[in-house]
Amino acid sequence: MFYMGGFLVPFDLAVVILVAGAIYIAVHWEENYGDKAQSFGVALSGYGAAFRQLRKNLNITLLCGAMAFYESAMHIFIFNWTPVLSTKGSPIPHGLVFSSMMMCAMAGSSSFNIFERTRSSKVLVIAMLMSACAMVIPGCIGVSPEVIKYNFFAFLLFEFCIGIYFPAVSKVRSEIVAEVHRACMYNLFRVPMNALVIIALLVQPELTSMFATTFGMLVAATMLMTAAHYWTKTREEEPLLISHKASEC
Repeated sequence: MFYMGGFLVPFDLAVVILVAGAIYIAVHWEENYGDKAQSFGVALSGYGAAFRQLRKNLNITLLCGAMAFYESAMHIFIFNWTPVLSTKGSPIPHGLVFSSMMMCAMAGSSSFNIFERTRSSKVLVIAMLMSACAMVIPGCIGVSPEVIKYNFFAFLLFEFCIGIYFPAVSKVRSEIVAEVHRACMYNLFRVPMNALVIIALLVQPELTSMFATTFGMLVAATMLMTAAHYWTKTREEEPLLISHKASEC
């Protein structure tokens, strides 16, 4: 009734880790029910306020657009990396490949501390640009068996960039989006993100076309985040320029 060993070892270990985590959570964590007295109208007004902030603040709009494109590309990649690395007659070690990708993602998250003195939005732009460069190989060169190893290294680079992306975007969001609007704002930007992923999965183009689309999304995300970075930088430098001119007078 049960299959164990071989390529299933990562899944066997996952069962053990999930059970141990569930036991720890059940014993040590307390449930956070939030405000039980909050009505549907209050929650709806919160979304309305978040939408008004999204409409009025160009910086937030640029950031949410960049996040939607980047995370859409990431989810499309998750659904399509397996056939790119598959060859006829020789199964790939999915557990080893996936573990390698997760190690690269962890290395990216750890390396974010190196850029502690660098502006988070700048780090985010660099991570998005590197991600777009990684997707050039499957999106432009192709997904034939002759370039499998190059696609594999491109995927590892992409996962490394994803590791940098999550701590960087979390810090940028905390700096740009007010805390009272964060939860509603994050839910709003997930609407276009999920729509892009669903459309791509329903259309189901060829793998090369799919990764070319992913490359285009990453380029769009990089452009939007670059605009957000320089917009924020300009807005922060304006008070300094005004105070400097005032001191000269």
